[in-house]
Parts: sequence; C-alpha cells; structure tokens
Amino acid sequence: MTEEKMNADQMWITMGPQHPFSHGLWTLRVKVDGEFVTDAEPEVGYLHRGWEKECENRTYSKIIPMADRLCYSASMTWSHLACKVMEEALDIKVPERAQYLRVVADEICRIQSHLMWLAAVGTDLGNLTIFLWALREREFWLDLNIRLCGQRLTTNYPRIGGVRNDMTYYFERDCLRCVERFEKALWEVIHLCDDSSVFVDRIKGVGYITRKDVANFGITGPAMRGCGVDYDIRRDDPYD
Repeated sequence: MTEEKMNADQMWITMGPQHPFSHGLWTLRVKVDGEFVTDAEPEVGYLHRGWEKECENRTYSKIIPMADRLCYSASMTWSHLACKVMEEALDIKVPERAQYLRVVADEICRIQSHLMWLAAVGTDLGNLTIFLWALREREFWLDLNIRLCGQRLTTNYPRIGGVRNDMTYYFERDCLRCVERFEKALWEVIHLCDDSSVFVDRIKGVGYITRKDVANFGITGPAMRGCGVDYDIRRDDPYD
C-alpha cells in the first residue's frame, strides 16, 4: 500500500476483529472521506483456520459439534457438511430417510439465518422495526429446531451416516403450520422493507455487484442470483 497525502476529511479506520458493525470475526481497515468509504483492506481467517487446527486433535465424531459453531445461525449446514466430507472419504451410504431429515433441518436453518441477516441489516440501517419483525419470525423456526432435536442453535444433530434421532410424532404438523404462517408473514416483512424510505435509500445503488464480480470474489446465494446468474447450489449440487 502506498501512502498518499490525505486531506482533513479523509482517514483510515480499523474495524475489528470484534466490532459492533461486523457480524463475524474479521478485520476491516477502511478509508473514509466524510461519510463515503473510498478504500478498504479486509483481513479474514480469524475463525476457520483455528477451527481446522483444532480438528487435528479430535476424533471424527468430536468434530461435528465444533462445526456447529462456525456459524451459529446456520449450524446444521456446517455440521452436515462435516459429516458429508467424512462419509465420502469413508464411502458411507446415508439412508434415504436420514437424507430427507438433513435437508429439512438445513432448510430450517437457512431460513432463520436469512432472517437473522435481515434483522442485522435493519439495525445497521437504523430501522429497528425490521430488526424486531425479522427476529419475531425467526423465533418460530428456532422452535422447530427444538422440536426436531431439542436445541435452538448449536444443534449437534447430523451424524456420520445419518442423524442423531428421527423426527418427533408432531414435527411434520408443526413444520407445515410454520410454513403456512411464514408465507403470510413474509409479505408483511417485504412490504415493510420496500415501503421504508430509510431502508431503500440507504441500500439502493450501494455495493453494486456485476457478473464479473461474482466470478472474481466467489459470491454465492441471493447476492449472486440478484446479479442475474442462474445458479442455485441446492439445485445444481444438492445436499444429498
């Protein structure tokens, strides 16, 4: 990095590795000119590299609950991934019912993780109503985690070759009720975002991403599809 002459309105600010703005362990040095960010230097790796080192001293089964903690808001997807790596290495076949249970568990985590993101964005943009509504809806999905495996966040549910337990007798009914309720509540949240000038004005045209950026930075998920890239990993590379 070359030093350049900066005027009084420009400065470098270090944010992280733990900062109220960031929702994960990483350091970000940003150069600001008034309220505008003109440059940034990210430094990642505070979490995953330490986790990989810890795995060297543990048995396969002890890695699963550790994987949950890589991202507490979508814990089952991480422990599922850890199990899949071991299953492929050991050529272990997973029963079909267990595959379905894993997918259901992953989708529950995915939805409540997106709601956690929306709540965090609402807070960062100064719209606490979005924050409260998103967390309210997230609670119903966390309750499904409890009904499935007895834990809200770090579930320790997937196992090498399957899952820890079958679903309870009323889980299917509770899950369908949650989906039906959420279909209605989702539109309320969408309208709340679209009709909020605070929300729209502060994100519209900010952080514009092109198709080229998607390839260069490895962007996935909704951000990638929002650029017009027709790729969904659940469809093109399914869970099981």
